[in-house]
Amino acid sequence: MRALGVSLLLSAVASASLQSQDMRLATAARQRGAEPDLSVEVTFGVGRLQVKPGPVDVLYRARLRYDAESFEPIMRYSPDARHVRVGIEGLNHRGDLNWRDRPEQRLDVELSPTVPTALQLLYGAGMADVELGGLSLTGVEIKAGASESVIRFSEPNRVACDALTFEVGAINLRTEGLGNARCRRIELRGAAGDITLDFTGQWPENSTTTVDVKVGLGSVLLRLPESVGVSLDVDRVLASFDRSGLRRRGDRYYSGNYDTASVKLDFKVQTAVGSVEIRWVGGSSQ
Repeated sequence: MRALGVSLLLSAVASASLQSQDMRLATAARQRGAEPDLSVEVTFGVGRLQVKPGPVDVLYRARLRYDAESFEPIMRYSPDARHVRVGIEGLNHRGDLNWRDRPEQRLDVELSPTVPTALQLLYGAGMADVELGGLSLTGVEIKAGASESVIRFSEPNRVACDALTFEVGAINLRTEGLGNARCRRIELRGAAGDITLDFTGQWPENSTTTVDVKVGLGSVLLRLPESVGVSLDVDRVLASFDRSGLRRRGDRYYSGNYDTASVKLDFKVQTAVGSVEIRWVGGSSQ
């Protein structure tokens, strides 16, 4: 299996050798006006990425340290479209994408917590530390290559979210507080990796969320609040499945409280080689 869009992202940011580095700094910011909504695209091929909430009166703020021999900065805002695009673009040099050769290349992005925002993150090789808790996210799309990523929702989303989607390559991915994302649909497509999906948080009361996970090779850990009703359909080839706390009814597995729980999670998990593990935790559901 392959993550859609990741190969295009990696080829677009192919870099020059370490010896040709010319590190430079670029910044951009805009004060918040009367924008009713916003779309944000963050493109970062290699290095360290950080995204987090910013001040209420700032629409967005970005600080980029980049190798000018290999990349050029992107700092664009379209007032008519209410669209922000920040990051880097490749200069079509040949070379590798070993982010450890560029420990100083970094992008930090802050977003207004009060403007409803559709967010798209596209990053290749490196490390990503993304805090989305407390923002006003109507939808989130994350495409990542060979990276180590932490995606957090430490506080509840301020608005309802349509979908949170991941398309990833060979990744070490850890999520925290997905219940705070308040999305009605969560999807993950992955080639390989070690993936932890943590579903603790403040889920909307009387809600049902669908979760679709497809992974080719690797381990998937599902951290589930004990108070949430869970149903799960597993399609596996050579993968092990830990079904603790679930009972089979027909073609699906159910938690004992599924029929009475006010918050329900309906899973479909497909994996070829690796493992699927269930871990019950005492996190809140409302």
